[in-house]
Amino acid sequence: MRATRNDLTEEVKRKVIKALQERVCLGKLPRGTMKAMATEFELDRGTIRELWRRFQQGCLKSRKYGRTGPTTRYTAEVVIAKIQEIPRIQRSNMRDISEASGISISTISRALKKGIIKRRSSRLKPLLTEENMRERLQYCGAHTLGEEKLSNVFLTLQAVMRLVLEHHGGNGFKLPHLHKDAMKRAGTLMENVSCPVSVLFAAHRFLQQ
Repeated sequence: MRATRNDLTEEVKRKVIKALQERVCLGKLPRGTMKAMATEFELDRGTIRELWRRFQQGCLKSRKYGRTGPTTRYTAEVVIAKIQEIPRIQRSNMRDISEASGISISTISRALKKGIIKRRSSRLKPLLTEENMRERLQYCGAHTLGEEKLSNVFLTLQAVMRLVLEHHGGNGFKLPHLHKDAMKRAGTLMENVSCPVSVLFAAHRFLQQ
């Protein structure tokens, strides 16, 4: 009688999973793999299929009392190397990464929590055509600010920041008018808006209350 998946030892489970991982191609198991593994390990195909499913979900462990769960299979360096080998299009979520790399979802999740790998935006973005890219460049070019304009905006922002400090975070003030154009013609336009130390200390004391 063939062993059921609940009776398998951890050693047998690891051998089955390792054999399956070695046969993964482009994130998928080739057709006929389950049947071949069932014959090789003298197990039912359903048992092989269930072991692989549980491994992908990160919950592969012995269901018999007194047995230990899965041990760590990959070092941080191996996890990083395996994931870097996967094409970006196959990294949309942890399940896809697991299927493509053969690394369990639980291992990938632990790597994320430990900071071994970093999560990127999973939002899918279609590839841009040459015409799309040209339109984007034209749009950006029409909205760029010159050096003089940027300098004026920066001075205004500094003046607003000073007023925010003076009003303890409130917005009950009028937007400042520095008359930058007139000051520039007179050659008196400053590079930065000064802020008295007393204003900073007063804001700090307010925050400590």
